[in-house]
Amino acid sequence: MISVVKMLVLTVWFLILLKCSVEPVNQENIVTSLDKIENEKKQLISLKQDSFLSHEKTPPNFKVAIFGDSGVGRGFESVLELVKKEQADMVIHLGDFSYYLDHHYGAQIWDKKVNEILGEKYPYFLVAGNHEAPGWNSYVELFYKRLQHLPQGTCKVAQGVKDLGVKSYCNYKGVFMLLSGVGSVGIGHESFIRSALERNKSSDWKICAWHKNQNSLQLGHKPSEVGWAPYKLCQTHGAVVATGHEHSYGRTRTLTEVSNILKDHGAIGANDEVTLAPGKNFVSVIGTGGKSFRPYNCLKGALDPWWASIYTTNYVVKNREPVKPLSCVDNLDELKEDDQNTIDFGVLFLELNFGGQEKKARGRFVTTKGRVLDEFMVTKEN
Repeated sequence: MISVVKMLVLTVWFLILLKCSVEPVNQENIVTSLDKIENEKKQLISLKQDSFLSHEKTPPNFKVAIFGDSGVGRGFESVLELVKKEQADMVIHLGDFSYYLDHHYGAQIWDKKVNEILGEKYPYFLVAGNHEAPGWNSYVELFYKRLQHLPQGTCKVAQGVKDLGVKSYCNYKGVFMLLSGVGSVGIGHESFIRSALERNKSSDWKICAWHKNQNSLQLGHKPSEVGWAPYKLCQTHGAVVATGHEHSYGRTRTLTEVSNILKDHGAIGANDEVTLAPGKNFVSVIGTGGKSFRPYNCLKGALDPWWASIYTTNYVVKNREPVKPLSCVDNLDELKEDDQNTIDFGVLFLELNFGGQEKKARGRFVTTKGRVLDEFMVTKEN
């Protein structure tokens, strides 16, 4: 009987200790913040309501910086410094932020570096990647805080605040951004993407952003994890598609039949000029945000004709002109963020309404060491 009583006492003490251990201060702060956010849904309207469109016009030479797969090391810092040097007006970060298993800690480190270099009020939009998927709430809290410095109603979500960066879209300065976790986080993405694009037809510029890829639209070994439906929907609406995940850079020519590999995804036109219109767009992979840098997959053979420019460890091409010839000797090498003497990370900059022309944009992929390894013009027909 005494042993049974002792066992009960120990069990009670164990439960008390367990309760304390699973409710640390930081976790309580996160939950409290998310509860508060859920009570302020006027800031984040669901798709059940009409589109919020503020009818803001895109300013001349409005510069959007796009990259993903950053980590929180020196490589990421160099990328943020490049964004600052280029005087970009906003950032779209394509997922994979810290790579820490402790997601709350990683999110705090990431946020601290962004604040130190770009500032707490800098317009910075996020997409969920696979590495932070289990701890996405930690980033949602920080994303939401940043939105408080932007006009009310800048972003909308499918249902609740946890959909930020997963099933959400934002419109800032006339730029529509689909921020999707398709392939990484959540389900039911296709219907949300369709609704979001339909509701924002009149936006000046449209960018579909998510983290993962289809195999033929990346340059390494990544499998197809998104499905073709999101790509097709964005092409139907003449939206740029920006992805990360594979740690290299690539930009296609104008595509008209995305998913039809036998017809080269319907690639048409010049290498240094792309078109955005209903049924026409281009796809880019910008996984060069600071974590590591990977090679071109030599098993792919010759560069597929839909690619205009690529930047990898063993192969660099600018508008179909080789800058660094393909070498398959070191095909398995991956350069890590600590090797700053070798690695040269990069950012895709889109300058919208370039030169004051409402239907023109200039694209440039610029590295942290100042090299311009892709340069092209964009014409908007829709």
